[in-house]
Amino acid sequence: MSLQLLFNDTIKTIFASEVPKKLAIALSGGVDSFALTHLLAKFVKEERLDTEIYPITINHNLRNISKLELPIIRNELRKIGLQNNFLTTGLNLNNELKNQSFEELARLKRYEAINQLCESKGINHLLLGHHLDDQIETFTLRLLSNSGIFGLSGMQPVTKSSHASHERLNLIRPLLSTPKNRLLNYCIDNKINWVQDHTNFDNINKRNTVRNYLKENPGIKENLFNNFKKVEKFSTEIDGKVNILYGGLFKGRNIDLSRIGNGKIIIKLSNSQLKNNSDLVLSRLFFKLLYPISPSPNYHYSFNKVQDNITKIKSPGSTFSLLQLQWDISPTEDGVLVEVSRQNMKEPIVKEVEVPPNAETDWLLFDNIYWFKFKNPTSEKKLLKIRNLLKDDKSNFQSIPDDFKYSEFKNIPVLIDETDKIVSLPTIRPSKMVEWKIKENIFKF
Repeated sequence: MSLQLLFNDTIKTIFASEVPKKLAIALSGGVDSFALTHLLAKFVKEERLDTEIYPITINHNLRNISKLELPIIRNELRKIGLQNNFLTTGLNLNNELKNQSFEELARLKRYEAINQLCESKGINHLLLGHHLDDQIETFTLRLLSNSGIFGLSGMQPVTKSSHASHERLNLIRPLLSTPKNRLLNYCIDNKINWVQDHTNFDNINKRNTVRNYLKENPGIKENLFNNFKKVEKFSTEIDGKVNILYGGLFKGRNIDLSRIGNGKIIIKLSNSQLKNNSDLVLSRLFFKLLYPISPSPNYHYSFNKVQDNITKIKSPGSTFSLLQLQWDISPTEDGVLVEVSRQNMKEPIVKEVEVPPNAETDWLLFDNIYWFKFKNPTSEKKLLKIRNLLKDDKSNFQSIPDDFKYSEFKNIPVLIDETDKIVSLPTIRPSKMVEWKIKENIFKF
């Protein structure tokens, strides 16, 4: 099957119902991203779709040659009629390195810039040129860093961006089954000019070192690929069992999301469910389910912590903290009730917000859990604060709710006006001043 036909089938599978009206492509100018851009442009043309394609190039301003590459990119886009949709911006990474590696910082800043450009154009889907060789490199790197089974399962064709945004980008990787050399041959056959970053061949970081080693040792590369496929199959089977368990719990109304505005999720598990599902399946269920209410900035890398505590989670009477969440396990007639809520914090979180007259703010992330947008219908600016509810806040309410009970409301966000009075509990009491939503779950069931 030709690469174009394979690509077309992949896109149709990913977007089963309808291809979005707008698609962005992360275009570095290299072979991979240019092959992806041409394949997508041809697919849209062949299928006679009214989808708009927006290539996005981020200039890191790290190499003297970077400015010379943009004209090459623009010229290639002109050939396929995408020059008018081309979006580009620059990054300045000087003086921003703290406790992060340079590669990690560049990746985070790149996604932040791409996310902002996509938001400005109302784009919800970003296509990435990751291919099979990238997948094997990622597997090898994670193997070297002792990743768990789900980390070793590699990149997925469709995921949510980990970049914090009130509407997370959908990341689409349609080339994960395609080897690099096939993309290279495609560009040569179609007379596509690309930009070559020669630092990719220097052993200046772990990925480059692994890439060069695998290139020189094709036998080892094949063995790693075979092991990756085994891990991928196993993790897919586990996630399948997790989804079945989740479906049964949801259908039986044993997952209570009604108090998510309080930062709380309640799960009821029967003895048979505890017995018939492995600790790995149960750990994965909790890990995927609780992401929206955890303020932990390192949640993505914390699955092993859940797995290490699964015995406590299955034990009635247990109370402990994990992932900046408070876990309370109580017995039921036929199993356990697991109540999980935001852990008490050492210091209150306070954010000040200025709302212009007759206007509204941008979305604001509070406590890495809640998104807020503040509105001001008056002709004067408003100075507000949002912070978590404290134990001695009862006297600070402008009008205390009849059903106020600190144990039920603790740690939830409260809105404070210029007089330092609590005027709203926005996540549990509707307010015309505030629009809110919980952090979107990046894990799917």
